Amino acid sequence: MQKKSSILALLPLLTLLVSAAQAQDAHYWDSQYGTRSQLLGGIVVGAPNDLSTTFYNPAWLALENKPSVLLTTKTFEAYNLKVEHGFGDGTAPSSTQITPSPGFFGVQFSDNTEENELSIAFSYLQRVKFDYNAAGVRVDENPAPPAEGNYWFSGEAYKISSVSEYWSGVTFAKRIGDHTYAGITPFGALRSQNMRTQISAKGMNSDEDFSHVYSMDYADFWHVRMLLKAGLAFDYSPLTFGVTLTTPSVALFGSGQTYHDASLSGVDAFDPAGLPDSYLAANHQPDLTSTYKSPFSVAIGTAYQLGDTRLYFSLEWFNTVGKYDIMSPLSYPSQSHPNSIYTYDISSSTRSIVNWGLAASHNFSSRVAIYMSFWVDKSNLNPGDDPNLMMAFWDLVHTNLGASFEFMNIEFTSGLGFSHGSGTTQKYPSYNIGDEQDLEGYFPPTKVTFNRLKFLIGFNLPFGSQ
Repeated sequence: MQKKSSILALLPLLTLLVSAAQAQDAHYWDSQYGTRSQLLGGIVVGAPNDLSTTFYNPAWLALENKPSVLLTTKTFEAYNLKVEHGFGDGTAPSSTQITPSPGFFGVQFSDNTEENELSIAFSYLQRVKFDYNAAGVRVDENPAPPAEGNYWFSGEAYKISSVSEYWSGVTFAKRIGDHTYAGITPFGALRSQNMRTQISAKGMNSDEDFSHVYSMDYADFWHVRMLLKAGLAFDYSPLTFGVTLTTPSVALFGSGQTYHDASLSGVDAFDPAGLPDSYLAANHQPDLTSTYKSPFSVAIGTAYQLGDTRLYFSLEWFNTVGKYDIMSPLSYPSQSHPNSIYTYDISSSTRSIVNWGLAASHNFSSRVAIYMSFWVDKSNLNPGDDPNLMMAFWDLVHTNLGASFEFMNIEFTSGLGFSHGSGTTQKYPSYNIGDEQDLEGYFPPTKVTFNRLKFLIGFNLPFGSQ
């Protein structure tokens, strides 16, 4: 082929798809919990609101004085992740999903009839839920290369990724002073993740020389770890404030597997690895030990009551997590060329970030209230570790608006939320036929956008003796 294996132009798309799939898993404040707390965007570290205090600031549980409360929320979301001009020819690979958001369930066991009684609650939440499925396809319209120096090309690349993480814990909280409360929640966390990236491409020149490239990488793992949230809360009404510490996670156990399959044929002068025109490599490694780490963080928050209106502010700093291997599969030689070694890199790291947000609530009566919130949710991905992750370095901005009302002693909440993020990258191929920059040279920046609309609904259901 006259151009440097035009078929290989699809390979950079793997970078695109792998990076995009990391996007929403790179934000700590992407999910919120509770009824009122969810409408307030989770900006509740400095004020009591509902049973989601077991997550945001366990100390506020000491002020929950209902006999027992069952709290549940459900959120549905529609989101779109799009890469504009992903192939340089106007094509925009995208992933659109309509799915339930992470949920929350909590039960308070204690009956706080005594001022200094220990408050106890159980909570279960889905900390991370993200599914990504996107593909790019290119098939030349001409049935065959019409003249010398031209070529026919077809190819497909796609990425499928699914991530889920569940936390479960028991909260203990108690008054420790006239205006001071303390609480802790030990959490157990289960994370499950799988990802598959696949590319297939074919090409033919005017001499009817054929080329073919196939590459597939698959990995999945699960891991169990422990962590602890500890909080202090201070009630000097109308001013309240609090602080929450989240410990780094402690790994317990986990397992995973990897599978790699790659082949190419009829590719002239395949570089930069110096591989021959034909190549075959396949490897499967089951029963690998897996691990996953989450960082130390400190959150502070405050709230102030102005008549029927309450204003909220929260800020949280997250520490770095140094680069580590999620799994460590062994390198292996190609079946066709033993001197060619394939090396896995299934690793992760995070940078230090600070997230912040503002919220407000207004009570029209003892039964009806409205809520609004705005917060900044920064990406934790570290650009210094792996350039293949550069595409996920956009920050998210979230807004929520909703209301709550009470009916038959049950508090209902509903609302809408919108999230947006965007970024640019230059790591893209161009498939514009005849363009001298098809495979090398400077490519103009390409825009990546993420948009999501959420519908929120929840309820508090008192039960037990009054």
